Order: sequence, then C-alpha cells, then structure tokens
Amino acid sequence: MINQVYQLVAPRQFDVTYNNVDIYGNHVIVRPLYLSICAADQRYTQVEEMKMYCAKNYQCH
Repeated sequence: MINQVYQLVAPRQFDVTYNNVDIYGNHVIVRPLYLSICAADQRYTQVEEMKMYCAKNYQCH
C-alpha cells in the first residue's frame, strides 16, 4: 500500500512524499484525519522566523 507522508521542511511549508507500506506484516496502520503540530515545534518555527527577519532587516547576529 502506498502511504502519503507529510514532512515539515521549512516554516509553513510541508512536502508530501510517498512511502510503500507492507500491510501484511505485524504492524497496525493508523490513518489520522487531522494534522497537528506541538507547541514546542511552533515555538521553534517562530524563533527561526524571527531570527531570519532580524538578520534580513536589522543585520543582527
């Protein structure tokens, strides 16, 4: 079975890749309906965006 995998590759940018999964093995397949990002990942993304903005507009280090 071909499975879609969503990867966060940059702030606010997801890429979809495809992965072949063996459905006849000893694994359980779960297909979520919703995507969520934890608070720590959101904070990390916001800090990285602030660093890029600061470096671009104010030449900060």
